[in-house]
Amino acid sequence: MIRLLKLISTFLVLGLVVLFIKQNMPTFSTDVPFFIDLHIREKVMWYNSVGGVIVMSMLFGFFVGFLLGFRMYWRKRRECIALKQSSGVVPASEQPVLTETGST
Repeated sequence: MIRLLKLISTFLVLGLVVLFIKQNMPTFSTDVPFFIDLHIREKVMWYNSVGGVIVMSMLFGFFVGFLLGFRMYWRKRRECIALKQSSGVVPASEQPVLTETGST
């Protein structure tokens, strides 16, 4: 019963997203002018659609978020390695193997 409710709500949300995109397709396909004026040469001007600008900004946001998350992951990993080395914990691969008699 819960799975059916989750499935129905998922399709309902996806339907609303598709309806939003379909209703706003003329807006998404409208070209928007962009220009850079560096005061060195003439203005550089180009056109992109609104949908293209939205997709580019989403990709940029995901990329920056991925880099920030990965940076935090590597920082914590280095902290854990430094903590293990400073506490004197011997990694499992370097521990001596005991024989059946109990000696090495």
